[in-house]
Amino acid sequence: MNNRYVGDVNLRESLLIDKPPTQVLMEKKPMVKDSDIRSTIGGYEVERPLADAIVKSALERLKADETVQNLRGQRALVLHDLGFLLEKLKKKAM
Repeated sequence: MNNRYVGDVNLRESLLIDKPPTQVLMEKKPMVKDSDIRSTIGGYEVERPLADAIVKSALERLKADETVQNLRGQRALVLHDLGFLLEKLKKKAM
């Protein structure tokens, strides 16, 4: 935003949660607009259409990858269990 650094998103981590990095960044920093986001690969800024094409291709390939799907499922279970524990702790604190 206005050429200020507001955060970054790792492609690998965003792919594991099945979201493009731009979406993850905008969820973390709601004040960021899609047009404010710059894409870098290996420390070099690249055109957004190229970065978006790479992300789209990677997301499609990972949807067919059994290991990644397994990992995503395990992550969802852990998040579910954490939510359950959080609710129990809230009730106990009351």
